[in-house]
Amino acid sequence: MKATLILISLISLVSIFTLVSFETHKDLKQDDSKQDGCLVTYVDFSTIDVLAMNECSQSYKFKFTLTFPSQTLDLETDCIYEGKNQIFSLDEVKNFRLINMKVTEKQEC
Repeated sequence: MKATLILISLISLVSIFTLVSFETHKDLKQDDSKQDGCLVTYVDFSTIDVLAMNECSQSYKFKFTLTFPSQTLDLETDCIYEGKNQIFSLDEVKNFRLINMKVTEKQEC
């Protein structure tokens, strides 16, 4: 009887942890939209990376800002050709809940 109660308790704890983790990651993926018609960003929280993809019809360099609850990061891409992308690692971010992404500059290259 005791073993059954312990097993049920463990299953409940794992379920609660899974739901909380899923909800957190779901909130973090809110940045899956085009920001200026050309730059599309995807946040991969399993590897803590941001993928910046150029969907313009020509090559551009982008400057953009990622805003998190505890900090703001200013990032700049290299020249990204049409349909290509660049990956940024976010090792220094402490709280991964992304609040906002804003393109601050777009330059032909």
